Amino acid sequence: MKSTASKKYKDGRIVVEVDRDGCSVRWFFVVGREPQNYGGMDIELYVDDTWLPYEETYGPARWMPKAMEPIIYELFRKCGMRNEE
Repeated sequence: MKSTASKKYKDGRIVVEVDRDGCSVRWFFVVGREPQNYGGMDIELYVDDTWLPYEETYGPARWMPKAMEPIIYELFRKCGMRNEE
């Protein structure tokens, strides 16, 4: 099952796609039809259909531009990311 969310950002859109069957999340910054920036990671699913980044693959490294982080995390929450405990 996939879920998506998007939001206007500068001259394009940020799109988030969660693939619960594949246990992954991807994000794209798209201008027109061309991705300008993108990233992804594995997720850990919970029985209540929420998820969190999978700790072993997420790590401390930055995998998204700092300026886009708040919007991407807002879209993650719209797609079922739980608040970290």
